[in-house]
Amino acid sequence: MDIACMERQVKRNCEISNGRENTPRTPRELLEYQYATENRLHPCESIESRLFSRWLKAEAKSWKKAKNRKYSEIRIKNKAYGIYDNDGINEKIRPLGIFYNARDSYEGNPSFLLAKIKKAGRIGGYRLIFLGQELAKDIKRSFHSPTELYGKDIFYREYAEAYLFCRKTGYLKTKRGEAMRILADALRGRGDRKKTLDGEKQSHIHHELGHALVRDKKIIPEKIFDMASLASGTRAEWFIEALHEALADTIKNGRIFYISGKGSRELLGMYLHDLMEGFGKHPILTLKVRILAGSPKKCSDLYWDSKKNDNWDMVHAFRREAFARASGMAEELKKLAREDKTDAETRADLVRLFDKFSVTFS
Repeated sequence: MDIACMERQVKRNCEISNGRENTPRTPRELLEYQYATENRLHPCESIESRLFSRWLKAEAKSWKKAKNRKYSEIRIKNKAYGIYDNDGINEKIRPLGIFYNARDSYEGNPSFLLAKIKKAGRIGGYRLIFLGQELAKDIKRSFHSPTELYGKDIFYREYAEAYLFCRKTGYLKTKRGEAMRILADALRGRGDRKKTLDGEKQSHIHHELGHALVRDKKIIPEKIFDMASLASGTRAEWFIEALHEALADTIKNGRIFYISGKGSRELLGMYLHDLMEGFGKHPILTLKVRILAGSPKKCSDLYWDSKKNDNWDMVHAFRREAFARASGMAEELKKLAREDKTDAETRADLVRLFDKFSVTFS
């Protein structure tokens, strides 16, 4: 067993996944990121439209042919492993210095990642794995989420982080609006680019640490996520995911806790920019803003008022209030989880509860 053999197997499954996922609605930015990783571009390298179009045309044909194939088990030394057997596969390939992950995506279409391991460490009782070159991935593995949680492992994707940062700074030349004004101010006069990236790295890692803490403290029990599937495709399902995100950011040792503890204007500005830029465009981010702050304007006010007064106590208070609000919502969900009702009744209760919270949002 060598790296090339593992890479071929995962790429084959990625082709199938891409074939089932790629539609005219697939965001161009996800396809461009796929192009960048496959062609080993520098994260800040611009993508030439002519070459990208040629690549996409060829890939689309390949993905279409692969669409109806069956996913293949991963074979290591004559033993077959199911595609979701992350632990079993990683136990065998870790000596090669590579990391494998497969997870369900929307509509049950698997998502795959194979990357080189740069180093490993620990944070808050969880193993932290730093990943370098991404050897194989499908188009669903977005650069917008450089960190992911699997069991007791948090893995950090270095290339995705750098790519995200380069695109974010590039937006300053092409986009306008309040979110961009905050981003420009936060990054104005920044010094060492590496130092800024290191800060964003820790910020994203603490977001994932927050997810782990919310899960392990059972602030949102696992049953809630099972219930959410009953409301699939509704705002109630999106709300549960947004609530999970909000709790992960506001819990002690989560993302906002880390940012406010560091007193970093850069990190606060980049975080609030992401929230405000996604508001109205992405349903989960829109609901997350509602839970955290009520509106994008309050995110803006938090940035400028805390800067004007050089007052990080305002940010600490924002985190505590947002966490208390989100925790109260989680408690009401727990009450639903304890009730023994039919699937139809549970779905109706979730929608009613979302409507109740919507009054709070307005």
